[in-house]
Amino acid sequence: MANERTFLSWIRTSMGLATCGVGITQLFKLNTDNGNSDEFLSKVGRPIGGK
Repeated sequence: MANERTFLSWIRTSMGLATCGVGITQLFKLNTDNGNSDEFLSKVGRPIGGK
């Protein structure tokens, strides 16, 4: 029983870190200027919590 709780806590922690990593990566992708219009970035960023 204790092994299961430890395993599940590791899974929970790793999924949380992965989620934070994806979020940070998306923020950096949206902040870079690669010639795209602001309208496109707004449409892309809206589903992930952007403008």
